[in-house]
Amino acid sequence: MIEIKNLFFSYGKKTIFESLDLVIPESQFVSIIGPNGCGKSTLLKLLSNDLDYQRGQIHIEGKAQGDYSTGEFSRLLSFNRQDVNGIFPFTCLDYVLMGRRPYKTHFEDFTKDDLNLVEKFLKMTDTEDFIHASLNEVSGGELQRINLAKCLVQDTPYLLLDESFSAMDIYHTIKSLNMLKGLSDKNIICVMHDLNLVYQYSDHVILLKDGKVYAEGIPKEVLTEDAIKAVYGISMEYIENKGYIIRGE
Repeated sequence: MIEIKNLFFSYGKKTIFESLDLVIPESQFVSIIGPNGCGKSTLLKLLSNDLDYQRGQIHIEGKAQGDYSTGEFSRLLSFNRQDVNGIFPFTCLDYVLMGRRPYKTHFEDFTKDDLNLVEKFLKMTDTEDFIHASLNEVSGGELQRINLAKCLVQDTPYLLLDESFSAMDIYHTIKSLNMLKGLSDKNIICVMHDLNLVYQYSDHVILLKDGKVYAEGIPKEVLTEDAIKAVYGISMEYIENKGYIIRGE
C-alpha cells in the first residue's frame, strides 16, 4: 500500500499538488486519470523518486520513501516512463537485461535464471524477435513493449506505467493489459487516457482535477457522466457492452 500525506510539489511558481492526501490500495490494477496538466505523470515521478517533493510524506509498505536505500528501492518499484526516447542504442536484449541489475553486485554477471526471466517476458511482450536489434531501429510501439519487458524483468512488487500503451497498436495494447491483469502478485499503478480501457481493466480508479482527487473508487462509481463532464468538460455516456460514447448536446 502507498500512503501520501499532505504532499506539496511545484515546478517553480507553478503548484501541482498543494496538499495531496491519497491511499493507493495494494494488489490491484489502479488507474490514474484526468485531463492534461492535472498531475498524473508528476505523481508517478514523485512515487518513483524521479522528482523530489517539497513537503509531505510518501510511505510505501509502511516505510518512508526516503528510508529505502537505492538498491532496496529499485527492487521495490519499477517505472515505465512515458518518454523512453533518448536512450543509448543498446541492443534490445542488453537493455532488457538491465532490469536485473538491482539484484547484482557491481561486477556480477547475469545467470541462467536471469536469462530465463528475460526470455519469459520477451515472449509475453512479443519482443523476442528484436533481441539483436538496436533500440533506435524499432518503432515507438515496439520500443514501448521492450521497455515494458525491461520493467517486468526487474521483478518488483510495484509497477508504475505512464501512458505505456500510447504508441502500441490495439492488438498489443489489449494483449499487454491482459498480461498485466494476470500478474496477481503486482501492484500496478497506471496512467491512461482511454476511458473504455480504464473501465474494463481497472480495479480502482483515481480521477484527478487540478492536482486534487476529484473522485476515486471502482470504475462504475468514478466514471459517471457527471464526473466526466465536470473534469473533462465533455458529455459522454456509457452504453452497456459498447462502452463510452460522446453524447450530442
